[in-house]
Amino acid sequence: MKTSDAISNQQDKEKRQAHGSTFSKVMDGRKQTIRGLWIRGARYYARLNVESPPTGIKKNRRVLLIDKDGTPVQTVAPAVA
Repeated sequence: MKTSDAISNQQDKEKRQAHGSTFSKVMDGRKQTIRGLWIRGARYYARLNVESPPTGIKKNRRVLLIDKDGTPVQTVAPAVA
């Protein structure tokens, strides 16, 4: 293998991310899970059962939690409230 090939391979690995962020359950101070609250990266999501108006089919969806200003919630306290 040439040294230029090795350098090229290292640069490709730095640019690519093997896996995206995954959803994790949020825990409270007693290490108990908070029902319906999930985190992915630095954003909090609520898991809701949403019905599609045209079809009437219900599906579980994770909905991003935002505050009054329209910015994503960053901590557990506002996410629970």
